[in-house]
Amino acid sequence: MHRVRILVAVIDDPEEIRLAEQLLGELDWPAREWDAPEARRRALDAGRKGMVVEAHLRGNRHGVVRAVVRTVEDRAKDRRIGMWVLDAVYVGHDHSAETTTTYEVKRRNPTWYRPHTYVEHRVLTRPGAPRASEVGRQLTDSEGMLLDAPHDAGDLAVHVVGRPSQGFNRHQFLWDLGRYYAPLALVGGASSLLPGYWPWATLVVAVLSLSWTLGEDVQPVGRPTHERLAVGAFVVLVLWVSPFSVFRYSEQEPVAEAVWLIPLVLTGFAVAGVWWAVRGTWLSRTAHWTVPALVPVLALVLPWLGQLQHAVYLRDGFGIPADSVAIPVSSLYAATLLPLATAGALFLLLAGSVGVFRYMHWLGGRDQPAVVAQGLLFVGVLALLITPVWLGVRNAGAAAADAKGAARDGRAPAAYFGAEGRLMCVRPLKAKIPVFNGPLPSGDRPLLTFGASGDRLWFWDPRSKEALSVRAEDVSAERC
Repeated sequence: MHRVRILVAVIDDPEEIRLAEQLLGELDWPAREWDAPEARRRALDAGRKGMVVEAHLRGNRHGVVRAVVRTVEDRAKDRRIGMWVLDAVYVGHDHSAETTTTYEVKRRNPTWYRPHTYVEHRVLTRPGAPRASEVGRQLTDSEGMLLDAPHDAGDLAVHVVGRPSQGFNRHQFLWDLGRYYAPLALVGGASSLLPGYWPWATLVVAVLSLSWTLGEDVQPVGRPTHERLAVGAFVVLVLWVSPFSVFRYSEQEPVAEAVWLIPLVLTGFAVAGVWWAVRGTWLSRTAHWTVPALVPVLALVLPWLGQLQHAVYLRDGFGIPADSVAIPVSSLYAATLLPLATAGALFLLLAGSVGVFRYMHWLGGRDQPAVVAQGLLFVGVLALLITPVWLGVRNAGAAAADAKGAARDGRAPAAYFGAEGRLMCVRPLKAKIPVFNGPLPSGDRPLLTFGASGDRLWFWDPRSKEALSVRAEDVSAERC
């Protein structure tokens, strides 16, 4: 969250001032009257009143001041409010420049079965590097503590909780990532190409050389040495073994297997982008009821999509009415999983792109990046609505074509989400029987059927490529 202080000039009219305060209140940006010396007030034109606004905005540090100015000006223009931005300055406090250490003070509380038990007594935060001995001396001085509490005197122990906090330093994080983690993962993957015992020798060298460093990086200060070494060795093993296993025991070539890392990178990009897109919006504030509200909607929409796919598979593929085949409800849901997952992944990727635009403060204005971001969001919504239908119909048509090819070759086709086709030899039980779209082929020619529905049987003839129907009591159907 970034903090920007802006000075706006509003037409000195009670109605205009009220509308300006209402607009800023919708943004949750507090405003107050500009209290400045008379020399500075002369910068205002006659008939205008100055107001100081404390704006808060999430996203990237670069461009945040320009984004705040653009937001105020655009909203004022949209509502035809007489308000203009005169000055804007970044006043956010940089907490990453301060180093603080958190101490946990425990008081001895022995019991009959654990005589050396300590319970939590006080948590202190002090500036600077860890100085547990100095804090311990302050505990004996009543003036050294900010709050008085009973049992301050006694058998107390001071421990440092975590590492000294300096806020999140992005540059230091990227430096640590490039210095340790990324090279270790690359070495683990590259060592899989070495012959013999060289990969395991590389692992031993990595564990011996990096366990202490990585253990110190992820473990709290003051922890025992053996714990830091154990945690560091575990981190080395995870970072080394994961890419090693992918490349070493895969049936594909390492280069071909590395291609699968691209979806992982895109997944991370989409997750981070979606987080930036919804953070601090009405979606994140109302997720506790919007997400449960989608459950009944999906419960009604997904079976309809499954019925559409089965209709394409049976009616368009074989000419058999979809309602003549009994399909379980669970199969209707299962048929929609792949199309819906594909549409969701595409939507998340586009929404992630919009999140990146929002993080960079390119969303919400009238400039070209904002138009592009809004276009991506519109395309993402269309993809979420259209892709499941298009992909489901396409997959159903492809499955029907494969099933017809298998039937022409004399093989039973693969089942399609509850629609299980079988090759049957059909023989009439009477000399003359009514046949829809007949005549009925000879009993030695296999016909494809998906089961009986009511008192009728539907078949598909692989030779004539036509569907026909008879009454169930007029024929006998046996496996050929």
